[in-house]
Amino acid sequence: MENTSYSGPLSSPPPKAFKVPESLVTWDARAPLLMGAQTVVAATLICSTPKSSLLRPACLPILIGLMYLAWQVAPAFTGQGVLYSFWWVGPYANIFHCMNNLYLHPLDDNDIRHEMKISNVPPFPGGVVPPRARFLLHQCILIALQYLIMDLLASSPPPPDVVDGWARGKEWLWISALNPHPVTFDDLKNRFIECTMNWYIVGRVMNDIWYRIFAVIFVGLGLSEPKQWPPLYGDYKDTYTLRGYFGKFWHQTLRWPFQGVSSYVTRQILGLRRGAVERYANIFIVFFLSGTLHSILDVAFGGHWRPVGGLLCFPVLPLGIMFEDAVQWLWYGLIVENAEAKRASWFGRIIGHVWVVLFLAIVTPIFNYPLQRIDGNPTYLVPWSIIHTLV
Repeated sequence: MENTSYSGPLSSPPPKAFKVPESLVTWDARAPLLMGAQTVVAATLICSTPKSSLLRPACLPILIGLMYLAWQVAPAFTGQGVLYSFWWVGPYANIFHCMNNLYLHPLDDNDIRHEMKISNVPPFPGGVVPPRARFLLHQCILIALQYLIMDLLASSPPPPDVVDGWARGKEWLWISALNPHPVTFDDLKNRFIECTMNWYIVGRVMNDIWYRIFAVIFVGLGLSEPKQWPPLYGDYKDTYTLRGYFGKFWHQTLRWPFQGVSSYVTRQILGLRRGAVERYANIFIVFFLSGTLHSILDVAFGGHWRPVGGLLCFPVLPLGIMFEDAVQWLWYGLIVENAEAKRASWFGRIIGHVWVVLFLAIVTPIFNYPLQRIDGNPTYLVPWSIIHTLV
């Protein structure tokens, strides 16, 4: 899909290689069924084979094959942007999850009878799990609110100066060898605003609404209990460091699939002992794997696979975490001696929030801007616009 005559974000879009349905979902549910088949294969082997069985790692080609099949039929199931992307990144992440449970950190029939805990999952408000009826009512209210936010976003196309800010090369700012455009104040302002919106509101709403929809379905049908659906996102007050943002606030759905692989690599393959080197190596591997996952979206939304954005953006995030860890160590370990002063003051938190937004504003356009330049993207945010109906 590379367009050598590209002159900016307003150029004519290339033809799409697939047709996306206009309805929210269709009866062509092959994509979710294929992803479900991955889990069935893994669950069958967990329940029927010992942990040391060679059949477990031998099933990897089957899991990969099911992933490729899901990718081929994903456009036939839905045209809703986020739900559509689930059937691309979901089967990919599910391979890591299945292989963790099968081989890297193997489970057997006895293990799965015990509930597994995942670290850093946000607690329910007040630490109390609500009863089923209150849980469902709360989810439905928030789904309606988030739907209105998405409808507002979809009903308000970006102004020309914002679209122009996505022009090819502008994600690199002052690297003149990669960015042929002059850097303007509007570029910097829009980048800062877009980053704040995307990381703190838009990204959260687009992911969170589907989590709540599935929670209503499964809890409403009695297939699971409210305690199995804790909040997907944490508290905004923890976002004054990159470590807090990604470790406490942002969703943790990829933590076990990718951290299981990173732990196996650092401890079993590299033989690293627990300590700073092992911790940072784990962080780098997890973010690198996250970068490979996000690179798939280039193909999912109509482009060829150009992994540069995802594979550069996400592995750079650990550098920011290492930098802020070093600053905090120097400040609180060598300069500040008073124990009370070591607690982050309100001023320190403000500085921290600004630091996080600035760092994300510099780094994430490397990934986001190429996606935003895919013109004529047939996927959408909301299937029915309440705003267009009322206005």
